[in-house]
Amino acid sequence: MTEHSVSSHTNRFKELVGSDIDAETMEEKISQATGRRDREVQDAESSSAAANRNLSQLQTSYNIAKRTLKEKTDELSRLEKQLANGLKESGRDTVEEAIQEAETEIKIIREQVSG
Repeated sequence: MTEHSVSSHTNRFKELVGSDIDAETMEEKISQATGRRDREVQDAESSSAAANRNLSQLQTSYNIAKRTLKEKTDELSRLEKQLANGLKESGRDTVEEAIQEAETEIKIIREQVSG
């Protein structure tokens, strides 16, 4: 009966420990296998911690980029409104027309000052 019990666990022991059951070395083999598994778990935990740190940094970068985009979008809207108001006040339809008018006015003022 003991032989049957041992033989029924031989394959599982070999799968877990990596060697055949031997009463003299069984305890040592189990300790070695346990040590290997512990190191594997530690490596996996270290990898997981590194991945979590990386994820945290990426989330922070994403949030900063999202906030910056919002700020830039708001600034763009503000500047577009200022531009539209400026064009309305100048009575011009385009920025180019307003620039031409301003250049003409500058030229006239320079002539008046120097003349």
